[in-house]
Amino acid sequence: MTYYGSRAFGSQMFRGDPYSSLKAVIAIAVTTFEMFPQLDSIHNVFRLTAKADPNVVLTNLLQMHILETTKEKIDRVAELPPALRAWINFFYYSHLKSEAEMSTLLQSQPVVGQAYERYQQFNRDERLRALDEAHQRYLHDHATDIEEAHKKGKVEEKIEIARNLKSMGLDILQINQATGLSAVEIERLT
Repeated sequence: MTYYGSRAFGSQMFRGDPYSSLKAVIAIAVTTFEMFPQLDSIHNVFRLTAKADPNVVLTNLLQMHILETTKEKIDRVAELPPALRAWINFFYYSHLKSEAEMSTLLQSQPVVGQAYERYQQFNRDERLRALDEAHQRYLHDHATDIEEAHKKGKVEEKIEIARNLKSMGLDILQINQATGLSAVEIERLT
């Protein structure tokens, strides 16, 4: 988030442009996990401030807004301004509520209502849904590949440890207890 926000900020200027051409960049992240359990608010704003006194702000041109829509904080959504509350309702509840309930929730926020309509269109489009499902499968496959690589690495590490213990003269039972490898696996090691 910091990288992309900073990149967006820096990419506004071209050679010879005045600094006054810079516009504020406000990066927004809506998470479903708690990033800052030490902060009570569902909406936290980060900006460039002085370490000695956080009330002294270097600039408001770069801000990071993080909305933690977690079960620990979602009950605080009522504390948010109406427009932000509508967005959180859209992100957090759109898949849980009926169209009538969502229409009521988003009635006072036309922009969020438009986003909800686009969301519904997406869900009705078989081609887009198929692409999303393919992407989800890719993510699951990728996560599984990483998990399998970790498991393989752990097994290879155990084998290397067993080789070293065997070369040190430890008996098979001790090596088995240290690595969890079977006696047959240990005997095969050279």
